[in-house]
Amino acid sequence: MYKRALGLDPGRELRGQPGTLERFADELRMPADLLIEQFSRSGVRLGPQDQVSPSAKDTLLAFLRALHGSGHGNPVTHYSHETPAQREIEIVQDVNEELVRSLAVDPTLMYSLAPRKFEEVVAFLFEKRGWEVRLTPSSRDGGFDFFAELRNPLSSFLVLGECKRYSRDRKVGVEIVRGLHSVTETNKAHQGIVITSSFFTAGAVEYQRVLGPKMGLKDYDDLVAWLQTFRT
Repeated sequence: MYKRALGLDPGRELRGQPGTLERFADELRMPADLLIEQFSRSGVRLGPQDQVSPSAKDTLLAFLRALHGSGHGNPVTHYSHETPAQREIEIVQDVNEELVRSLAVDPTLMYSLAPRKFEEVVAFLFEKRGWEVRLTPSSRDGGFDFFAELRNPLSSFLVLGECKRYSRDRKVGVEIVRGLHSVTETNKAHQGIVITSSFFTAGAVEYQRVLGPKMGLKDYDDLVAWLQTFRT
């Protein structure tokens, strides 16, 4: 139950003594001190070498579900702004304005970027428009490449983004859009958005039309327009 609900990887070799908070933190792929803080916020006080009882896990699980608005049986996400786990997310910091200005002058340079660098450029563009952005680890992204949150005093809006650095003649098909839509629904985000250096097939465009504002599609032409604000 806990492995499914909290996103554990049962096949990975773990550190720490079985049953301890240190082991549980490693299962969750998060620092022990952050897990201690989460337990404390849920009303349970434990140290790294303390045993974590089933009742303590139940208490933490109930707290996380309440915090993230998940009902019984729904996944608890690990990308909350409240308590981000540093091993689960990577804050955008490796793209500078010089690179983006070069792309603004010659957008075709994006085809020479590594897929990960393309993701970072897209995330950077979101950041510059006031979004709080975090990339998922490149080794395991859970079906999306980044999440972006826009906050104001009254509410917040959460977007899951999938980036596809494809060659110009390789279009993004409907299966990509369908997959991101499923992940968006599962994680209770407000919108999914696919961003590509290419274009979309007619099937992908039609699928987005049916979904409406729940799904966004941004292609090469959209990226060129975004980049123009950085052109000097």
